[in-house]
This record gives sequence, C-alpha cells and structure tokens, in this order.
Amino acid sequence: MISAWTKIEPHKNCYRYYAIWFEADFFDPFRVCCEWGRVGAKKHQRRVLVFQSWEEAHQYFKEMEELRLKRGYRTAIYENSSGEKSSHHIPIQHYS
Repeated sequence: MISAWTKIEPHKNCYRYYAIWFEADFFDPFRVCCEWGRVGAKKHQRRVLVFQSWEEAHQYFKEMEELRLKRGYRTAIYENSSGEKSSHHIPIQHYS
C-alpha cells in the first residue's frame, strides 16, 4: 500500500511531496518507508523504520497520514494492496 501527498503553494515557492509505504524483507517483515522532498527534484530524503508488529507499523502509518493532512498536504496518489491507483504522479523511487 502506498499513500502520498503533495503541498503546492506557488506564492510561497513550496512544491513538496511526502510518500509512505510498507515493505517487507526476509529479516524485517514490518518496515515502513517514508520519502519526501521537492516535487521534480533529483534528490530526496528517505527513512526506513522497522517495527516489531503489524499493528505498530500500521499505527505509525496512520499517524503520518493524519500529520500530513494537518500540515496542509493533499492526497496525490494512493495504491491499495491489489495495486489499484488513483490519479496524479509524483516521483517515488522504490528500492528493494
């Protein structure tokens, strides 16, 4: 599942995006990845957090969603577990 938001305020020269998604690998089954930066920029920030349970990971995911909306971000892309996406594209890079 991917959730992403943008905050576009041209009068403030603000063109930001924030994305969050779940990842899993052999060693860390409950990972939450966050990526943020300026829309269209080649560089961005990325953080990977490891949780001990699905409930903890999901709780953090929901808290970040609420925080982005509170800070004025708008939903840009959403992908559910079956791969269905909404419109709008922002530059999200996935690393495995």
